[in-house]
This record gives sequence, structure tokens and C-alpha cells, in this order.
Amino acid sequence: MAAQPETRFWVAFDALVAEWHPCGFVLGWPPTPASGNPHPMHPAITAFANTLTARHAKPIYWVDESLTSAHAEQLLRETGKRRWQARKARLDAVAAALILQTFCDGHATVHPPGAITHAHGKPIDIATP
Repeated sequence: MAAQPETRFWVAFDALVAEWHPCGFVLGWPPTPASGNPHPMHPAITAFANTLTARHAKPIYWVDESLTSAHAEQLLRETGKRRWQARKARLDAVAAALILQTFCDGHATVHPPGAITHAHGKPIDIATP
């Protein structure tokens, strides 16, 4: 029986962590919608961060990912990628690069393993979002 996709992901991810020895992880945090309700991705991101923290006791660096997809879209258009299909294939990678650049520019919030900042700036425990 083949391993489940999630299991394969973590096996590959853990191998990369063992090889590269990162000092922490950079994750994007989508903004809370104007309605004030949590972003639909907040539970999934929190669950991922919880698992990441449980597997690797390293800090998580949270970056506000507001407008990263829009900025990535603009950059891709500027490179001459006019067709949506051509841009869509690269959009997530460019947005991730922008999140990492934001971190490198010093605009991230660091939290020790086991804690994140809620979209409203209040620390919450990852284990109990």
C-alpha cells in the first residue's frame, strides 16, 4: 500500500530539515477579511504550524501576506506573461518569494515554537487555535 500524500509530504519535508538545519520557518498569514471573520485559510495554516512546531521545535516567522498574490500577478505581467494560464503556473512561487523577501527585509513577527499571533495581534497557542 502506498503512503498517503500527507505522509509522503512530511517524510520529504523532514528529510529537508535534517539536511539543511534551518533555524526556523517562514509562513505567510493572510489578513482578516473586512467582515472581521477569520480568513478561511486561518484554520489550515494554524494546523500546519501546529504540526510543524510539534515535529521541529523551531521558531516560526510570520509574514503578513496581504497583497502578495496581487504583487506577484503584477510582476508576472511585467515579465511579458500575458496569458492567465502562463501566469497561474508561476503565481504561487512568485508570491512565496515575495513572502520570503519580506522576511529577509526584516518585516516578520517571530514566535517561539508553540505560539502564533492571531490576525488581531494577540498571541494564541497553536495547539488551541
